[in-house]
Amino acid sequence: MSATLPPAPSLARLAADDLRDGVLNPDLWLMLGWQDIRRRYRRSALGPFWLTLSMGAMIGGIGLVNSGLFNVGMGVLLPSMSLGIVVWTLISSSITDACMAFTGAEALIRQSRQPFSTYLLRLIWRNLIIFAHNMVIVVVVLAIWPPHGWWMLPLSLLGLALLLLNIGWICLLVGVVCTRFRDLPQIVTSVLQLLFFVTPIFWLPSQLAGLRKAIVDYNPLYHLLEVVRAPLLGAPVPALSWVWAVGMLVVGWALALYFFVSFRRRLPYWL
Repeated sequence: MSATLPPAPSLARLAADDLRDGVLNPDLWLMLGWQDIRRRYRRSALGPFWLTLSMGAMIGGIGLVNSGLFNVGMGVLLPSMSLGIVVWTLISSSITDACMAFTGAEALIRQSRQPFSTYLLRLIWRNLIIFAHNMVIVVVVLAIWPPHGWWMLPLSLLGLALLLLNIGWICLLVGVVCTRFRDLPQIVTSVLQLLFFVTPIFWLPSQLAGLRKAIVDYNPLYHLLEVVRAPLLGAPVPALSWVWAVGMLVVGWALALYFFVSFRRRLPYWL
């Protein structure tokens, strides 16, 4: 009697195993992300703090100008703007890097059988390290102009967790699609530039009224930014921002997982 072969695992099971193995085995992506930072700033005395210094100078200069243009006090505009730029940099850098997450790791993918999620976690970790360096600017600004509602600060950790989970599905979706269509990274970069200018980073949401307020209300990246920024400013997070952040988390992961399950096995052939 011939032995029966076990059934082949389904595509959904293979994708789930990929994500599980990547998350539960952090040694590789933690090491790769840290190596990326060390390689980028090799022989540099300050390392990633060069980005922090240049960003701090930009925030100070633009804050001084915009404070006069918009007739807003530095103590109001600068904390909001510094947090906006630092959090936006985490979001935009992660999405931009995700466009090349798999194509940039082509040699590793062809030579080893590591989970694909490893390369996405690598870029998120790398940008989280830079985010931590840039938070030095926020600490300095908030030390000069401290927020009034200190009890709101713990909510920023919940907001950061929601932000990172949303960044996760965006990177997964963008990484898969951009591996197949090589023109999309330029489109993603252009869309991020547009969203940067219509997101209240250099200006305050309260400065828009009427129909123009829809630019803020229907801007998904603003809501992801606000669930982190508002508590650090001592302000309550708008209910609409929580709804957007949680809604995007559910719908986004469903969409990203659909693409990952459907096209995961084709990724090596698209490289």
